[in-house]
Formats: sequence, C-alpha cells, structure tokens
Amino acid sequence: ADASFVLPSQKAAAWSVKMNTGVTIPAIGLGTWQSNPGEVGAAVEVALKAGYRHIDCAHIYGNEAEIGETLQKCFREGVVKRDEVFITSKLWNTDHGSEDVEPACKLTLKNLQLEYLDLYLVHSPSSLAKGTLQLTEESKLGYDPARMAETWKAMEGLVEKGLVKAIGISNFTITKTENLLKTAKIVPAVNQVECHPYFQQPKLKAYCDSKGIIFEVYAPLGSPQRFGKGEEEPDPLTDPVIRDIATKHGVSAAQICIAYPLHRGLVVIPKSVNPDRIRENLKATEVKLDAEDLQRVKALDKNLRFFSGTFFVKTSATTEEIWDVAADASFVLPSQKAAAWSVKMNTGVTIPAIGLGTWQSNPGEVGAAVEVALKAGYRHIDCAHIYGNEAEIGETLQKCFREGVVKRDEVFITSKLWNTDHGSEDVEPACKLTLKNLQLEYLDLYLVHSPSSLAKGTLQLTEESKLGYDPARMAETWKAMEGLVE
Repeated sequence: ADASFVLPSQKAAAWSVKMNTGVTIPAIGLGTWQSNPGEVGAAVEVALKAGYRHIDCAHIYGNEAEIGETLQKCFREGVVKRDEVFITSKLWNTDHGSEDVEPACKLTLKNLQLEYLDLYLVHSPSSLAKGTLQLTEESKLGYDPARMAETWKAMEGLVEKGLVKAIGISNFTITKTENLLKTAKIVPAVNQVECHPYFQQPKLKAYCDSKGIIFEVYAPLGSPQRFGKGEEEPDPLTDPVIRDIATKHGVSAAQICIAYPLHRGLVVIPKSVNPDRIRENLKATEVKLDAEDLQRVKALDKNLRFFSGTFFVKTSATTEEIWDVAADASFVLPSQKAAAWSVKMNTGVTIPAIGLGTWQSNPGEVGAAVEVALKAGYRHIDCAHIYGNEAEIGETLQKCFREGVVKRDEVFITSKLWNTDHGSEDVEPACKLTLKNLQLEYLDLYLVHSPSSLAKGTLQLTEESKLGYDPARMAETWKAMEGLVE
C-alpha cells in the first residue's frame, strides 16, 4: 500500500509541459511576488515540502536572498535536490542595457545561491533608466525594439555561458514578440502573462503555440490583493459560475481558477504565503474538470485586463498603445493564413488544402508531430488504420481539444479503409475501430485506401491473399461506404 501511495510531488509532477529546449517545466509553480522578507522563506519551504517543484522569483520582488537561504536549507536537509526543482527569475527593467544583463543575472544567482537558473525571463518589454529607484517621466524609457533586440542578444549569451538553461519573456504582446523574433537566435521558451477567467488571451495563446512558446499564467486568481484594485472590479473568486463548479467538485474557487489553465496545457503560477493556501493550491492538480466545466469557464472571458502596465511608461501612453491592441487584433495567425487555402468538396464542405500526413510516423513520435502541427496552424490531419498509429493520434487530438488548441469542428480528420476490409460486412466495423482509436464520433473524410483487395485478416502477403481489383467487389465496398454517410 505504501509503495503504491502517490505523493503530492508525484501528483504535481504529472502536470508538466515540454519547452522548446526539450526540457520539461512543472506546470504549477509557487509565485513569490508580494511575499515579504520574513515570510517568503517559510512559504518556499512549505511549498517544497508540500510537493511544489517550481519556484517563480524576480529580482524586483526584493526577496531572492531569503529564498536562496531557504533553497540551500532544503537542499541540505534532503527535502529536494537542486536538479529536482525548477527555478525561474527575471531581468528587471533597469537592466536592459546589453552590458547590464549578465551582472543582473549573476546578482540573482548570488542571492539565490545557485550556479544556474532553469529559466530567466525579461520581466517586461518596457525599459527604465539604469539605477532608477523612483519613477519619473525621464526614467521611463519605454519600449524600443532595437534596444530589446540587444537585450535579448545578451540574454542569449547567458545560455551560452551556462548561467541559465533557458530564456523567455514576460508581458510581451504578439507584436513585440514578432519584433523580437526578427533578430533572435533563440526563440523564447516561455511568455509569462496575466491570465485568469476574465482575461484568457486566446489569440496570444494561439500565437505562442504557433511559435513553440509556452504560455505561462500569472494572476490566475485575478490577483485580488493587487495594487489599486477597485471596489467595483469583478472578482473571479466570487463569480457564481466558478463557485458552482467548485461546489460540484468539492473544492475551492481558487482551485478551479488554477485547474482551468492546467487543463488548457498552460503553466500556472499561483502565489501565497499562507501554508494552508499553498497546499490547497497544489491540490488543484487533483481536480478533474469535465468538458462542460471547461466550456463554462471559457465563456466567462471578458477580455478584462487587471494590470494596465501604465505605471512603468510615460503618462502620455495609453493602455491600447502599451499592449498593442490594434496591431495584435489585426495580426493574422498561421492557422488563419492556412485557412485561406481550402478547396470545396462536392458535398459543399471545404477541406483545408494542406494537411499533415502520418504515414511512417511511428508510435512515440506521431503524437508529438500532430500536436506541433495543430499548434502551428494545421487544420487537416491525414490518417489511416494501416499506419498503426491512430490510437496515439487519438490521445493527442483529445489533449488538444481539452487544452483549447483546437475544437473538433475546426480540424478536418481523414482516415482510410484498408485493403483487407473490402467485404461489405467489414466496412462499418473497420470504420468504427478507427473512430474508437481516434476517439472521435465521426470522420470528416473516409477513403478507400486502394482498389486492390487483400483477403480478410491478411498479415503476411502471399499470392493467395492478393485478391486484386474486382469492379463488382468494389461496387459492394462502395455501397457499404455510402452506408457510413447515411
């Protein structure tokens, strides 16, 4: 019984996402913003002992030295090994100068008492003058794509020197990420942004998917303790839908707000210094939301941003300008570009003109290929029973449907009837087996794979098993195919 007991750390470890570096990042981490010195160390220790394996830090939070003491204590006591915990930190806005990036990273490493970071993010695309302690109009340098290109080049240098394992961005829009990618040698591994039930950012998420950038969530609860929160501003934690789903599952509203992005395949960073809340938040990994739950939370999106970002830019800048609202709205996603290429079938339905073929895509590889394709913008997957990989494709399709990468009615799925199943009585069972393996209720297109028949059950080709083409037999096969449509 003890051997089969699943520890909290093992449950949490089941939720992870692979970065474009090939390394996995734990999908739930402890946020340390607003965790004061004198509190943050105890919070990190509680988190690691509870099973967290991801700690999200930043120089500007002013608490990395205490976190470093706690990490070393936990390493010494065997709570966790260094290579078992994923540590993120962030480059602050005052250190965007290319000559300032490495010293800033080294200061964070010194404070955290680490030899390397697992992930280092540019905290914001908006720069502040070096040494800024008090914000003035003169110190607010704002966003400059040329300056950020140099910042990123210096960030890439940290990877080359082994100071960090991966680099990423935070608070970047589609437009600003596109600008960065024009000169970047390393594609950001992560974009950490505001996201909660009232602000789900589906287009930014789809864009990040298309570029292989993990969409990471801060403020998953709506940051109820954020600076400047208005009394009239809505609170996801008190939303009737969130509370109803929480009651249904016997959990808290906070756990629903955390479980939702987990089910979308995102990385989520809830924060707390309360030991009970820290443990409770981790238990969100045990909440199993169903399709109805996911749809109800999805419907709550109000495109309501709580963090305006105006604090760090000149007073003349509008929220729309800071977040590139117009430019991002007009940006055409790869999936939208691909959708422009389609052909109308004689049924009146259009078929995407480019699809991913899955022949010779081995089990263990094909699932990842299909996921990459759907995230990149493909909306047509071509399968066949004889390829021997439809079960894995089915698992991937369901994963992508759950995570909101694509809806079932947005992807065109083709499969094919193999040559051994040309008997009129064999066509429907063969189709149903494909549907079972693909975990689908219907196919968009089902093809007769070849006009040449093989004897039923043929596994090894012999002269006797090669029945060849018979127009009368094929007429009966086609009649059975027509029955599938009916």
